[in-house]
Amino acid sequence: RLSNSANVMVLVDLVFLPFVLWYSNISLDKLFFGIFIFLLIVFTYGIFKIWTRSLNFFSFGIANIFHQIDNRLFSLMNSYPAPFFGKQLLSNVFLLYPLFVVGSLLVPYLKDYPIKNIELQLISLISVALFLGIWSAINWKIGLKKYEAFG
Repeated sequence: RLSNSANVMVLVDLVFLPFVLWYSNISLDKLFFGIFIFLLIVFTYGIFKIWTRSLNFFSFGIANIFHQIDNRLFSLMNSYPAPFFGKQLLSNVFLLYPLFVVGSLLVPYLKDYPIKNIELQLISLISVALFLGIWSAINWKIGLKKYEAFG
């Protein structure tokens, strides 16, 4: 059940959303495809987090270092806009971070800015999600067979 403040926020959003869409000249088909892209971004990052957690079965504590790097990169993506990293050699690694993809794919799509290889970026997101999802399932299946609780 939503709190009173959450109910008010939903109502305000529903009232102002048509005005924002009208002011931004965003068509409904573009909006729905944008929502699809957003859900794909969230799903891919969720699968990435599940994959990092599944590494704990095999890493003997090394996964904690990976979690720290992940948290630092996530905060970096929150601090700087995506175009800042666009020309970097390893910018494709940042596809795992939602705010980078929102800044490099979703916002330019909704604003009608030119996007390099939109199909390649979407295929990359889907491929990464599938690959890490399968790898996570395998890690969890093998890891749970060998899991022993201490204490």
